Amino acid sequence: MDSQELLNQLADIRLPNEIGLWPPAPGWWVLLVILLFALYAAFKAFSKRRALQYSLNAAIEELGISYTNWCSAPAENKPNALLEYVNTSNTILRRVALARSSNSQNVASLTGKKWIAFIRSEGDSAMLTEEIASALSQGRFQQSLTLDTEALHSFCSTWVTSMYMAKKQSKSSLEDSSIKLPKDQ
Repeated sequence: MDSQELLNQLADIRLPNEIGLWPPAPGWWVLLVILLFALYAAFKAFSKRRALQYSLNAAIEELGISYTNWCSAPAENKPNALLEYVNTSNTILRRVALARSSNSQNVASLTGKKWIAFIRSEGDSAMLTEEIASALSQGRFQQSLTLDTEALHSFCSTWVTSMYMAKKQSKSSLEDSSIKLPKDQ
């Protein structure tokens, strides 16, 4: 056979059909699912952080309003305003503890020395003086108090901020943690 005959027997090269954009390959579907999941997780994290920041700001603002009310109270009403300020501060601390603690049922039942032990275990115990601890544990039952309100306000603001910035403990309770609660009260 002649080379010319062989060349004549050859047919034109047929190109394959163009690859269309639709439907995408399975890898693109997997990538899309991963991307959607990542966007959902980022949105949830952002929403949770935003709600947490809103709650923190609301608690700090409520503490500030309560402190301002005490500062602006007339002199003859200072003792009652101080008791109201201490009770409001204690209520805010308890609300934050209930919202941020992993075992809120146990936190809700804490009173007196057990409540103070919880506060000390969760926050900066150096700022919690005996005077503040006594006011927080027994203040609502007293008719009059003498207290450094600036120190109380500073402690409460710091404690609330530290509770919101701390990560929740998973599957812990007051009984099985390292907190040693007093048996009395």
